Amino acid sequence: MLGWLKGSYSQTVEWFRTLGDRGTDPVATGLSAAVIGIMVGYAALGFRIGVDSVQFLAFGTAAEDMVDWLRALDWYLRVFPPIVGGILVALMLRSLLGGQPAGSVADVIEANMVGGGRVRVRRAFSSALISVMALGTGSSVGREGPMIHLGAALASSVSGWLKAPPATARTLLGCGVAAAIAASFNAPIAGVFFALEVVLGSYAIASFAPIVISGVLGTIVTRIHIGDFPAFNIPDYTIASFLEVPAFLILGGFAALVAIAFMRCVVLAEDIYQRLPLPRWTNPCIAGVAVGICALLMPELLGVGYGATTDALTMQLPFLALVILLGGKIVLSAICIAGRFGTGVFSVSLFLGAMLGGAFGMLATQIFPELSAPHGLYAIVGMAAVAGAVLGAPISTILIVFELTGSYQVTLALMGATAVASLIASRLFDVSFFNLQLKRRGLALTDSRARLTLRTRTVDSVMDQDYVTIPATTQLGRIRALLATQRRGMLVVVDEAERFIGEIAINDLTSDLYDERLDTLVLAYDLARPTGKVIVAKDNLAQALTLMQSRDQDVAPVLNNVQERRVVGVLHETDVLAAFNRLLIENEEEMRGTKSPS
Repeated sequence: MLGWLKGSYSQTVEWFRTLGDRGTDPVATGLSAAVIGIMVGYAALGFRIGVDSVQFLAFGTAAEDMVDWLRALDWYLRVFPPIVGGILVALMLRSLLGGQPAGSVADVIEANMVGGGRVRVRRAFSSALISVMALGTGSSVGREGPMIHLGAALASSVSGWLKAPPATARTLLGCGVAAAIAASFNAPIAGVFFALEVVLGSYAIASFAPIVISGVLGTIVTRIHIGDFPAFNIPDYTIASFLEVPAFLILGGFAALVAIAFMRCVVLAEDIYQRLPLPRWTNPCIAGVAVGICALLMPELLGVGYGATTDALTMQLPFLALVILLGGKIVLSAICIAGRFGTGVFSVSLFLGAMLGGAFGMLATQIFPELSAPHGLYAIVGMAAVAGAVLGAPISTILIVFELTGSYQVTLALMGATAVASLIASRLFDVSFFNLQLKRRGLALTDSRARLTLRTRTVDSVMDQDYVTIPATTQLGRIRALLATQRRGMLVVVDEAERFIGEIAINDLTSDLYDERLDTLVLAYDLARPTGKVIVAKDNLAQALTLMQSRDQDVAPVLNNVQERRVVGVLHETDVLAAFNRLLIENEEEMRGTKSPS
């Protein structure tokens, strides 16, 4: 019996491991999706338990709504936990991630676009631990970012174990994302569409079924252990009149402005941190101090803010409080995110939308009391509109808010306001928050996958060693003779210390330079063409190709770095274009599932 079990296990493992050889086997992919959904569901439970445990140690309560509890504490019991948390996060970033920021949704999108669907598991677990510490000590961010990153990493570990081809690995990556969203927010439909809309950027039928399986199982895991209920318990609001529709569309316009203000504040905070005369690893300490001050003045701003968000949805906050909390959350969350004291933005955008919608609804009901619904309904609509503009995901955002609130009556208002907010934000700001993060890394989601992959390949991977260097004192006669023998028609000019000065191409020799009377009078130094910005071996191929095309060059020298300026090779435009063509072919094979794993 034992031998039969061992043999069956070996056959099962071998069957799974042949997934890569069989391309995108639907049965194997579906079973893998099921495993991922269960794994990520329990990971989400563990993440939540970790945050609650740290919060209990820090503040003495594990409740999500801890505003009243904090107000009852002595001032130092409110101020010091976030400061200590900032210090611990700084130390953890330095020791666990080498000073690099914790993982986020942008890293998962990048993995899908240029990483073959692979996310490093060790970095994801380290990032999750750091985020647990940040959230547990009050950081004003969301918990979905690190959870999505962890879910994607667990899915990546499964696809790696299966030796899955890139196309299947990307599908399984989407499975991890869907399960993470579904398990974190009890929102399986939204989890599926978030994975398809934001991460994969495609609604391909082949990916849909496995992602649905993961989202459903991730939700089942959390519902078994913590129950089935929406994140926000709110009254059943209804739209008073279709004449309210213009008001919802106007709210969408204001939501776009709030989303843009938040994203610009994050960029501004990052720029300020970079200019500070302090090591980058100390940034979480600064953010922790800011959170500690807010814990004393406005404890509603701490953590994911579900308590204050619920108060806005249930119409328990006055107008001035809504406006103050809106501005305070924008500033504090920007300080935390830019300071690496947490990464999630979805809960932040829900908070901002609820405050904006509640305040706007109060004004609307004052102006047209007989035509307006309760301002709590406007808070729901504001949540979807701001979140849709920040995430750049209107479809999944509408579904997430719909599932979080459980309200069927506001669908029309949600759709209209979110569509307006997304259109205006994309027109005025051009990018979502995740796209903004990638753009600041030199990646753009508007590029093709091959173009993005070109950005991940460095110059030294394709540069040529076939080049000739000459001293700056080389005479014209010798230069002409050398150029006549060079296949690429270029010489690299260096000084006495072998530092790069410039280059001489055969096209630089005008007709008057063929006068033999100038052979000993004109030197290489006189002819060397300065290049201004140089190509360095560790530059990516997209940067190098853009620079060469702007100068109309087909060959360019490559330096080791801009300080030493030593020539280590030459780059030919044809080689870069050949690499680009290979990437196009590889990506086509990946999309068809015919490329063998490397």
